[in-house]
Amino acid sequence: MKKTKKSILKRFISAGITMVISAGVFATPAYAANELINEPYEYPVVPGTEEWAELMSFPEKIEVCKIPEGKVEAMSTEALIETILNHPLWIIYFAYDMDVVYDIYCEDIIVALQELEQREDADELLLKRYQTDQVAPMSVNNAEDSQGSKSDFLEILLAQPVFYDNLDKEELSDLDKEVSEKANIRSAGEGYVKVSPFYSILIEKQSLNKASRASKSNIKTPNGSTVPADDIVDDGSMASASDVDAAEDYFERTFPSAVQLGPATNWYNCHSYAWIRQSKNNKIWLKDPSIYWEDDSYIEFSPQFGSTVPAETRVLFYNYKYEDNLYYWHSVYVIGKYPGTVIGSSTNLDLCKVESKWGAYGLYQHRLLDHPYTRRTPHAPDNTNYDMAFYKRA
Repeated sequence: MKKTKKSILKRFISAGITMVISAGVFATPAYAANELINEPYEYPVVPGTEEWAELMSFPEKIEVCKIPEGKVEAMSTEALIETILNHPLWIIYFAYDMDVVYDIYCEDIIVALQELEQREDADELLLKRYQTDQVAPMSVNNAEDSQGSKSDFLEILLAQPVFYDNLDKEELSDLDKEVSEKANIRSAGEGYVKVSPFYSILIEKQSLNKASRASKSNIKTPNGSTVPADDIVDDGSMASASDVDAAEDYFERTFPSAVQLGPATNWYNCHSYAWIRQSKNNKIWLKDPSIYWEDDSYIEFSPQFGSTVPAETRVLFYNYKYEDNLYYWHSVYVIGKYPGTVIGSSTNLDLCKVESKWGAYGLYQHRLLDHPYTRRTPHAPDNTNYDMAFYKRA
């Protein structure tokens, strides 16, 4: 018999660390046995194919990975889980902070997760699937047949309260044991992704603002305002060599037209590169670039139809994450244009060549809309269908 929903807080103890997780909400769809789809969905276009290489933006890649309407609801929970695990874009977690990546998946990249949240047996079946998955070296995780290890993704899912909170005491113990065992395998073996996504999500990570890692910078805007940035004082290392190799390999397959220009580092982030200094030796970490337009050092403008975006333009991608609070998602620096014909009825965004830093990983040259942070949202301006703004020097 299915266990009843528990409303109490659970404490998860592993490696001497106690983590308190809040409760989630469940509802269960009912389908007749002969209506269920018991086989996972096969994505028609995947990384590594010629069709995938022809896609010129991340939203296009999200679109070709969408599951036909009605199929998700008709799948058995087992088929739904496998469909989600096989999603070609789950690997973008490398580009995001671990505490927000599930929300990014769920909102518009892997929307089938919204259905999985409604399945009462999802928690148990995710745990069972995780227990049977063999954590694998990076080379196996990157297998093109998509049948490699999914432990990283399963840990991201199982760390979410909507699934985690419905596990009973025995299941929590089993999960604790399995996470620890897989963490030991990662740490002891060569070529494994070292960071455990489960622990990364549930354990508070060190902040870049701590004195041992950063001090306040003395950066000024062109108009003389103080920029609220941090000067990184450590060596810039952010992960093991295996983690970096895995991320760079995934990015190469998912964004085949992008060119890596600089190595993974915590020295600088996307905002710092776009607004402060276009250099791989930049050691400034900037969380909020808004001072640059608030003091009129830069002004917002709209690209003209029939022209390309001018070089040295800063493009800000943003997202309304918490009610009316604007979250500055990603910044890119325009360096020119790709070969192609300028069409008078559009702003030719696909031809726009930019550079940007992808999280704590590498610096990339890529098309304006072909990076892990480009997403269509309900808040986008009508003329672009994206949440982004263009800025030039005043």
